[in-house]
Amino acid sequence: MNIYNIIFGTIGVLGVILSIIFYIRSRKEKKPFYDIYCNTVIDRTHSSVDGIEIFYNAEQVHELSEILIAFYNKGKEVIVDNDKTEKDKIRVELLNGTILCNPEVLYLSNKSTNLSLIKSENKKVIFIDFDYLDSNDGIVFKFLVNSVNNNSIEFKGKIKGIPNLIDRRKKIEGLPITHSIINFLFGKFDFEPNLQIKIILFIIGTLLMPILFATAIIDILGMIFLSLVLKNTDIDIFKDEYSLSQYIS
Repeated sequence: MNIYNIIFGTIGVLGVILSIIFYIRSRKEKKPFYDIYCNTVIDRTHSSVDGIEIFYNAEQVHELSEILIAFYNKGKEVIVDNDKTEKDKIRVELLNGTILCNPEVLYLSNKSTNLSLIKSENKKVIFIDFDYLDSNDGIVFKFLVNSVNNNSIEFKGKIKGIPNLIDRRKKIEGLPITHSIINFLFGKFDFEPNLQIKIILFIIGTLLMPILFATAIIDILGMIFLSLVLKNTDIDIFKDEYSLSQYIS
């Protein structure tokens, strides 16, 4: 086989790959993520000790849990006020027990989003309201409930154009090392690169293809390990400001 055919064939394949990368880089979408963590403080239902009564704000409690919630937009497209629906508001809903206190904000990315938390009168729902959520805008907050069942807490609501809100606990982001390299190459641009920049990035991308191939294999093996070994655990490998493990008291 002619060596030139191999070279031009390789360049053609690399060109397709880089075109896909540029497409992914330029694509904008809304990604409303949420996370829930239940930290049991008191569980008297299975206690064998009698004669002890525990009160919170003059209310006797047999169970007490601290609930941590994160809600944020991980996508590149802004979620605006009109994307919300009045009939299916963004909310945290308690199926068992009641909310004992007003929610406390632990982290707020951007005050101009006008993000607010509203507790319902029946003390079973916390509504999350906002004017907009730009990329990586969001909130982390906590509150106390008189129950200990993590399955009794649900995050509900509808964002137009999104099938479902994304549960961070069930989402493993693939190829983090490879994505880091690609983001280093292409993530700095908030505009469409011109021809000269594309040529330079094409040359750099061509030189880095063996490295990207190797890191992709490492990432895939790592994701298999995480999904098999660390599944259903509370370990947070790739921490960011919305990783709830750092807010556990």
